[in-house]
Amino acid sequence: MKLEKFFKNKTGDLAFLEPKSEIENTMLRNRLSAPIPLWSESLVEGIKEGEFEEEVGSVHIIEGMIAVIGIDPLFKFANTYIEILSEMMENPLETILSFAWKYDKDGDKVKAAIAYRAALTFDDYNDIAMSNLASIYGEIANESEDAQLINELIIEGTDLLEDVLNRYKSDEVRPLLGKYYINAGLYLKAKLTMEPYLQVGEKEEVKQEVRELLDFIEPEVICETIESQLTQGKLDIAEENILQALIKYPKMHRISFLYSVLLWASGKEKESETELLNIIESYPYAHYYNQLLIQKYLLMQYEEGLKIADEALSNNENEPTIMGNRAMFLNALGRTEEALINVNYAINLSESPELTNQLKELRREIAENAEV
Repeated sequence: MKLEKFFKNKTGDLAFLEPKSEIENTMLRNRLSAPIPLWSESLVEGIKEGEFEEEVGSVHIIEGMIAVIGIDPLFKFANTYIEILSEMMENPLETILSFAWKYDKDGDKVKAAIAYRAALTFDDYNDIAMSNLASIYGEIANESEDAQLINELIIEGTDLLEDVLNRYKSDEVRPLLGKYYINAGLYLKAKLTMEPYLQVGEKEEVKQEVRELLDFIEPEVICETIESQLTQGKLDIAEENILQALIKYPKMHRISFLYSVLLWASGKEKESETELLNIIESYPYAHYYNQLLIQKYLLMQYEEGLKIADEALSNNENEPTIMGNRAMFLNALGRTEEALINVNYAINLSESPELTNQLKELRREIAENAEV
């Protein structure tokens, strides 16, 4: 997982001293062969300030052990460090949480996350550690440009907050959990999670933030609700909601798109195509083109569909979903060699495991057709 790799990469920020070296500490003397872990910056600063002339300061070693446990609880000496901390202190969890709070206050989000992860090694369901770690994951995600890491941070943060809400019935996590759902594109779930806070929440400033978020996601909630109704075949209800939404948000092209889907589901193929073409004229997005291409394929209008696929690629260069659809038209027209070239290129471009599997299945079908 990218998230675990992200933290394990922080091992490079640690230094390990042999316990029998000249620089040591009595708390680790005769502790098997466990090396003394320190944050490299603490070691450099300690030597610079002359703090380690006789022995390494206890606080630096405690920080180092917390770091190792939080970075990788499966590390060779992690259990040894857990035992040492448990023997040294009556309540090591409180000490770890205090370090985490200090790191967070100082603006070192990664160190704080590592400390909260260590805290969860001592108490799997500590609500403070879970809530604060989820909050920090959100901040790290906002600063990251790595899509896979961001996705894992959102998933992990969501899981933590759902556990807190379900286990402790803590309404205070509702706003943050709602934000995670928004980041995941689960707008209706975000609304249902955040709304109760307006009745039970204690902080007026947070309530105001929730109100603003609910207003912000309202169009997306409407679209998600309509999509669900269309999927369930509730066309009359969907049509009523679409028409109301078009009045309220006349410039929102996603609602117009859902209207085109409704027309198609109602058997009005030509009207659906006209609506899609009007949307594409202003918003030539791959998603809208793909809907039109699927409809053309189902209508067996292969030549026309191929022309639209070429136009779509001119507006969405190297888009694997469009290339996959183009391959379908080529295959239907008996141009299997070209279709295989297209689908192989699409597979190489795909970054989604699910899409890649779909394209590989399409390639298998095209290859079988080529053999006939």
